[in-house]
Formats: sequence, C-alpha cells, structure tokens
Amino acid sequence: MEFGAKIYGILACLIIFIIFIYSFSLINESNEYKVQYSSCIDKHNLLVTEYNSILNTYNSSANEQINDYNLLVDKYNDLLNEYKILDENSLNPPYVHITNRTIKLNFYFKNETKLQVWSWPLESLENSFYKGQIMREKEISEMDKYLPELSKKFNNTKYLSINNQLAIDLRPYIEKEYFYTFGKHIYNKYLTDEERIEAVWYVTTSLYKYTQEIEETPRLPLETLLGAGGDCEDTAVLTASILKAMNSDWKVYLVYVDLDNIEDPKEINHVLVYINTDTYSNYIETTGNIEINPYEKVVGYNFEIK
Repeated sequence: MEFGAKIYGILACLIIFIIFIYSFSLINESNEYKVQYSSCIDKHNLLVTEYNSILNTYNSSANEQINDYNLLVDKYNDLLNEYKILDENSLNPPYVHITNRTIKLNFYFKNETKLQVWSWPLESLENSFYKGQIMREKEISEMDKYLPELSKKFNNTKYLSINNQLAIDLRPYIEKEYFYTFGKHIYNKYLTDEERIEAVWYVTTSLYKYTQEIEETPRLPLETLLGAGGDCEDTAVLTASILKAMNSDWKVYLVYVDLDNIEDPKEINHVLVYINTDTYSNYIETTGNIEINPYEKVVGYNFEIK
C-alpha cells in the first residue's frame, strides 16, 4: 500500500509538471499572438490612415473634376445656343449672293467640304429673265421686235406633237454658253464620264427647290439655277445645258414621259434627260438627288439637243 501510494504520488507530480510545462508553453504562444495582433492593429491603423488620406485627396480631386465638368457643360450649352442662333441667321450652302453686280453661287460637291463658287455678271441673269419672258409670253412672230433673231431658236412653233398630244418644245431653252467654264471645271475634276455626269446631276439637283408644275412656263437655265426653283421641265433644261457645255460631242436628249406609266405612256406629264457619251449612258431624273435613275425601264419620246 505504501508503495502504491508512492507511485500515485509520483504520477501526480509528473502530471502536474507536464501541465505546468504545457501552460507555460501556452502563455508564451499567447504572448507571441498578442505581439502579432498588436502588429496587425498597428498595420491596420496605418492602412486606415493612408486610406483616409487617399480618400480626402480623391474627394478633393473629384470635387475639382466635377466643378470642371460642370463648367464645361455650361460652356457647351452656351456654345450650342450660340450655334443655334447663328445657324438660324446664317446662310448655308447652297446659296446665291450678289456683290459688285456679280452674282455668285456657293455650293459643295458631293462628299466634299471645300466651298465652291461659280459666278456670273448680274447682267447675265437680267438678260435671261428678260429673254425668258419674251420667249414665254410673245408669239414667235413678235420675238424679233424685242430681241433680234430670237425667233430662229424655234421651228415655227413652240410645241411638239407627241402621240396626238401637244407638249412645249424645250430645246429652244437650252443655253450652253453660260456653262462652258463650269462644265470644263467638272470635266477636269473627275476621271470618268459617269463621275462627271453624276456630279452635274448632284450639283444641279442640290441647288434649287423643286416646284411642281409652274403653269407650263419653261425657264432658261440661269433662271432656274440662280432663281433656285423650277419644275421638271426647268431642271431638265438646266441639266442638259450643262452637259452639252461640258462636251458638245455627247448625245443629250430631252425625254418626254408619263410619270404615272413610265413603261407604257398614256400622256405626257414629265421630262427626263438621257445622256450617251459612248462610255456611259443613263436616264437622269432631275427633280431629286436621291438616285440619278430610279426607274427600271423607261419608255418615252426622245428629242436630241444639237
């Protein structure tokens, strides 16, 4: 019994010693964790300080940027309002203006931003209005009283007989002489006949406001071009005049058609232009600049311009 008690006593002392050693180890480990924790707290506080510093800097910068942005928005709105005022009160090409008795036509070629200027003496437009008025209002036998040899432009009648209908003969209204310079300019500007013809079509159809049926009163080409208005007869005469001025060897026709029955005419109510340069041929719709020839097939009555 005494021996057993001693053994138990020794075991108890050993267990107490082990517990003491383990507790001491835990205390040391705990102290290490405290040191690490304290270090983490310090790092955390440092990061918070840096974050707050960055946040303050960002907020300050963001406020400045917001202020700058708002200033730019205000300036933009001011400029936009100024632009709208200027746009409402300014002239945008195409337009016509007169300076020192020279009448100038300002326009752009298609897909270009360089301003083009064509000019004529004001007398040219005055003469065209006067001449056109005589041609429209006077009988052929009376025309020479006002302008010598004007009657020679007509073949004893102002009309064509087409399919038992009378239509105004527009060929006497063709005038090439006012467009030689500009026809040459366009001819030299482009490389192919197709490009040249489409340029003429685009320019002429962009420069005026189409006016439907102006009481069957055909106008000379300068009247239409510089008067900024005309019906299909007038725009066809204008386009054909420039084409013939561009190259006198080209075959140019005025084509009388029935717009409501473009492939099977019943009556004459519209005029197209037909061009044949040997390298390019096409019908030209002169009343709009969306498509040069919007028709799949055209049946009409062709009258060549000499």
